[in-house]
Amino acid sequence: MRGNGVRHCLNLCAGILLAGGAFQAHGQAVFGSVTEARVLPLREQLEREAKDSRFRLGPIRLHPRLSLQGPTYTNNVRGTVGDRQPDWTGTVVGGVRYIVPAGTRVFVRGEISPSYYYALNATELRRFGWVNHASLFAFLGKVTIEATGGYERETVPLSSEDLQPVGLTSTRFAVTSELDLFAKISLVGEVAGFGRRYDTTGSTPTSATQISSLEGDDLLLRGGLRYRLSSFLMLGGSYERSRFRYTSATNRNNDETGYVVSAQYQRIRLALNGLVGIREFRASDSSFPSYSGVTGAVLVSYQLLRPLTLQASWTRNLVGSTYLENPYFVETRYGAGFGLQLGRRIDLHGIFEIGTNRYPLVLNSGAVTPVARKDDVTVLKGDLSVRVFRAVRLVGGVSRSRYTSNIPGQDRSVLAFTTTLDFGGLELLR
Repeated sequence: MRGNGVRHCLNLCAGILLAGGAFQAHGQAVFGSVTEARVLPLREQLEREAKDSRFRLGPIRLHPRLSLQGPTYTNNVRGTVGDRQPDWTGTVVGGVRYIVPAGTRVFVRGEISPSYYYALNATELRRFGWVNHASLFAFLGKVTIEATGGYERETVPLSSEDLQPVGLTSTRFAVTSELDLFAKISLVGEVAGFGRRYDTTGSTPTSATQISSLEGDDLLLRGGLRYRLSSFLMLGGSYERSRFRYTSATNRNNDETGYVVSAQYQRIRLALNGLVGIREFRASDSSFPSYSGVTGAVLVSYQLLRPLTLQASWTRNLVGSTYLENPYFVETRYGAGFGLQLGRRIDLHGIFEIGTNRYPLVLNSGAVTPVARKDDVTVLKGDLSVRVFRAVRLVGGVSRSRYTSNIPGQDRSVLAFTTTLDFGGLELLR
């Protein structure tokens, strides 16, 4: 039980922190591979999920989902730098997660969940969404294989540069494999693809054109070794290649190569999850400005006292930009947070982040002192989660994001108050 606080807070924050901030989790067009140390689930984990299912339909084990994410009040629903438009928003999500054991070596796990995004005043932003994805796991002696495919549509902020909500339709596939070579060393490989398209209903014609320039398809290839030093420490190293092709803005096309190291450490009080790479992005018959440097993410969690867990994080990614001729900006965040368990039913969490969005191109070269754009960012978030009954949780949160730019007219801020009523099976911070 002593380690539950560390694992609970690490899992709750990892989706945000390891994904590079609150907005990258779904909306941002991120260059480079996903910044997390990917580990295939053990057969025992899938067997436990199937056993713990409360509903069954023949061989299919079901986990129903229902969540009311809202009402949420924001003083700047579009995240604009000019006139703020306050509004009330919310999302209703319902559906089912399922797992199907096919013998003892093969499992199918997936989810089908429709949703609806609602805005009280900005009626043009209302839209339906869905999640539909499935994974096949095969445990074949020393080889473990996962094949995943999915199709999703959701309403999310476009990025930390442009906070307006857009409809994102994404398709993805991935095949990941792990071959045990020796007692502690395994060979890992991955091929993954991701496609994104945007629904710009409600955006201005200029903004819609800029957002559409981010539409495209990505392909990742990665291979390397993983070394399990012990039951609580795992290290890895890999080489990767990626290609990014854009539907209309072909001047953004680029290729990436990188050398990546990963680490996972899990003990009673201390946990670490990180993936850091030296990556190079270069143009592919385009005007894409090259980048070479460190990107990735690290999250550390330490259980200071039995109910209190502290976290620290670092992330850096290249994110697609809609600002004039810049094809990307470098998003860097340093974060600190805590998780406090107040009895068996109440959890309190807080996250504070600082960082920058840096742009590669100096556009006003004719100025006396030309500068490239740089936004300083501060984010403060907190939430209180109360387990009302069994798996039913009520969550209330507040967040404040402030952007201060060296370019006049680009300062902006967003204050939001949100509630979530979760009826089991849904991650509260997806």
